[in-house]
Amino acid sequence: MSDDIKYKMRDVGENLGQYTHEAGKKIGQITAESENYIEAGKKFVKENPIQSVIVASAAGVIVGSLLTLIFKKSRQD
Repeated sequence: MSDDIKYKMRDVGENLGQYTHEAGKKIGQITAESENYIEAGKKFVKENPIQSVIVASAAGVIVGSLLTLIFKKSRQD
């Protein structure tokens, strides 16, 4: 019985190491992809500054309006 537990624990340790390694690789890929999106965003802003300001302003108005509605409802309850 004791040997069986040792083997299972060893297998769990090996699987955990493999999962950790795979997660690290995936995080590296996601980081690289996010850096590409950041660079594309910076390039877009440099090439289209007026459109970027309009989009950012619209997003701010929408988020602000949604937050106002949410907090207004929570105060009434």
